[in-house]
Amino acid sequence: MGTNAVAVKRAQPKKSALLILLLVVALILTILAIATPNLLRSRMAANQASQYARMQAQSAEGGADGGGLPKLEVDFRKVVRTGSLDLEVKDPVQTAEALRQLALRERGYLESSNVWGASDSLQTARVTLRVPAERFDEVRLEVRKLGARMTNERVESKDVTGEYVDLESSLRNYRAEEQQYLEIMKRAGAVKDTLEVARQLAEVRGRIERTQGQWKLLSQQVQMATLSVSLRSESVAAIGGVRWQPLQHVKIALRDAAQDLAGYGDFLILVLFRLPVMLLWVVTLAVMAGLGWKLARWLWGKLFVTAPALAG
Repeated sequence: MGTNAVAVKRAQPKKSALLILLLVVALILTILAIATPNLLRSRMAANQASQYARMQAQSAEGGADGGGLPKLEVDFRKVVRTGSLDLEVKDPVQTAEALRQLALRERGYLESSNVWGASDSLQTARVTLRVPAERFDEVRLEVRKLGARMTNERVESKDVTGEYVDLESSLRNYRAEEQQYLEIMKRAGAVKDTLEVARQLAEVRGRIERTQGQWKLLSQQVQMATLSVSLRSESVAAIGGVRWQPLQHVKIALRDAAQDLAGYGDFLILVLFRLPVMLLWVVTLAVMAGLGWKLARWLWGKLFVTAPALAG
């Protein structure tokens, strides 16, 4: 009996050591099983990033394999030119048509035209022309000649060279990224990897479309200047050499009054349709305030009223 007891006591430490060893081995294997895929993914991401950097460098240098984009060079400023003129004319309708013909002769076009007024003496018009930027000043001088009197003129030039270059650079980078994803898709073997690359490729192509649209819009604004012309009839009575426009001021006052009345009606409609929601908020806040007040009174009674009474 004594010998068996001693043998059992000696076997127990061996079993404990073996169990600890097995636990350590299992822990090491678990760590390796978790870390190995992450290491592989990190290595693949690093390789793809280095490959993408090489492709961008080749693209910036012109691309010897023909897949790169042309080197970006901006040899002149990009300027958006806009202007506005206020003219007094005999007939706003005929002058608006003359402006349209002028734009067509200058290889431009009529962007918008709006004529309003109940009678010829009160008619006004707003015409917007788009003309080639290099002909902007000449067209502006021609427009001046169509009016009997010019009351206001404004010309602006906005330098958008930085924005233009940024859009071109972004577009080049997105296209290089698109080429990189296309190369990765050719080597992708698993369906999961292919779907992930296809998703990334779709996102890049969406950014390409948006950036290209912004670039085209900015290019069009640079190439075609905008000229807005306000036309009004010569309903003017000369009194002692002073130009007086009573009908024009009456018309403006009536139009402003109509706009104010429309704004007042819009406000009433807004209040009417939002009144139930506003009342619901008021009721909700009132209920919350009541519950908060009851809770505060209950806490006050528990902490400052009941406790002293019990102590006494």
